[in-house]
Amino acid sequence: MLTSALCRATAASQLLGSLVFAAACSAGTFETTVNQEVSAGGMIRVGRRDPGLVGGGNGGTGTSINYDDGNLNYGRGLTSLGIQGRTLVDGRSSTRELRIEPVYFYDCINADGKTDFRPLSEAARDRAGRNLYLNDAYVGFNGIRVGNQILRWSESPSFGHSIAPVNPVSYSRRYQPGNTAKDLYVALPMLTAKLEAASKRTLQVFYQLAFKPTELEAAGTFLSGNDYYSPGARFLQLGQGSPLVPDADASFVTPATPFGSKVPRDADRRPNPAGQYGARVETPELGAAKLTLAGYAMRVHSREPIVSVRTGTLGGLQRITAPDYTSSGSYFLEYVPNVTVVGGSARLLPMASTRLNFDYSMRFRQPLQIDDDALITAGLAPAAAVGACAPNPGSPTCAATLAALNRNPLIASRGGITAANAASFFSTELSGYERFNVSQYAASMVQGLPPILGARQWSLAAELGGVYIHGFKDGLLDASVSIRPDAAGGRRQGLATRSAWGYRLATRFDYANLMGMQSVSPSVTWIHDVKGNAPVTLGTLLEDSKSLILATDFAIDKSLGGRLSYRSYLAKGSNADRFSDRDFVAFSLTKKF
Repeated sequence: MLTSALCRATAASQLLGSLVFAAACSAGTFETTVNQEVSAGGMIRVGRRDPGLVGGGNGGTGTSINYDDGNLNYGRGLTSLGIQGRTLVDGRSSTRELRIEPVYFYDCINADGKTDFRPLSEAARDRAGRNLYLNDAYVGFNGIRVGNQILRWSESPSFGHSIAPVNPVSYSRRYQPGNTAKDLYVALPMLTAKLEAASKRTLQVFYQLAFKPTELEAAGTFLSGNDYYSPGARFLQLGQGSPLVPDADASFVTPATPFGSKVPRDADRRPNPAGQYGARVETPELGAAKLTLAGYAMRVHSREPIVSVRTGTLGGLQRITAPDYTSSGSYFLEYVPNVTVVGGSARLLPMASTRLNFDYSMRFRQPLQIDDDALITAGLAPAAAVGACAPNPGSPTCAATLAALNRNPLIASRGGITAANAASFFSTELSGYERFNVSQYAASMVQGLPPILGARQWSLAAELGGVYIHGFKDGLLDASVSIRPDAAGGRRQGLATRSAWGYRLATRFDYANLMGMQSVSPSVTWIHDVKGNAPVTLGTLLEDSKSLILATDFAIDKSLGGRLSYRSYLAKGSNADRFSDRDFVAFSLTKKF
């Protein structure tokens, strides 16, 4: 497979290499430049699979099989090997502008969808195997632009979801050859305008013309951590990882899954794109510290998916042969409209070698995912109530079952379930979220330091960020972090907490004319989520999660460079990080034309 993949990558590289070029032309006062680049690279898994991170139905000791596909699909060795091409057309005059940036990639490992455990779906292959998409594609006149655009308003380099919800994110792009963090953002059709007053204050506004969601890594790909609501996922497995429930496409009625083991996925529910707009006001640099202040306000639709359910039918429960209640129900992803975000940021340069950034935002009525255990229990509630109460509504079994079900927040929000009204809960949609006001913050510093160890330049960076949920309810929200039983045995950890915070540290050395290269820049990044679990809707702050990134960026000359990196998830065996056995090496080489 490796030989075939390398051959195809070489052929693709030769084809693209024959087409790429750089050009510049001028028509009157309108100047246009065309630049292209081609990147080739891949990823190698070096960590051994941990059975504690694999569900019991797949031979491990974990408590769910809903997170296994990415782990089981790839053993140690290549998980990605591909090529990416990018063209940037940039034209401008004193009043007009044009920018178009198409991107193409092909991954030899993932394009055909063949993996070690479960084949990648068509949707997953479209995101991890091959694709053609547009980043910027807009025209502008006197500061007004229309077309595909990416607005980056946040000052935070590491902590998302704060005042940067203007564009969605596609996490499947994260390790495509040649990509950096900014390439994760998905361009959206929008109308924008930027006005500058005589005082140098600026006003930037936008109105979005379409809606696109934020997407996790595609289901079954190496860095995918979810098998039921990521792109390409088709069903939700029940059974809490019991070895009695196999991880298969069929649904099974077992002692661990008396109502069936599989819930099919229904179509996503996306909001009307209308009504998404925002504004940003920024001051000029103030004082000797060059302080810049900015304020933001926007109304957008939530881009993070919420998992909701439709309960099964009474007919599915009453089938005489092969009763399968769960297959008669479904789950779906919904994107909740009308979230208001306000915030502010500050940037200052107290010294030539020091940069400080601060962000704060408040999201009003932000939808947050209810714990998936509560969601599954609510979906099974009518079947459980009918099964317990139909023989004798006055029995202790019926009373105990109803009492347990009515502790579920989704059931309680509908007035509770009784023996008399249980039938009304069949074929009913239950939204899997509650709304909260959420504060997010981040502070970062970048400090340039005198040369050391022969480096031309040495820099240090640090960032601290966190989230706080106002009106938080214990035991309600899902952090989707743990798939092991806790010390008491059996109860799944991983519920969100009221607050969560972490920090990032990085250092970088820049060398010139080293080993015959124009520049070599080794770096070390330390990532530590210290306390608390952020809700799954708000990112990946997971208590005790730690990782280390060792990387080297290099430039052989002005047009040829690359990157080699190693990432290790250090919280081995912890409850915090389901990626703790997926250490990997990534590499890429980029040629600019």
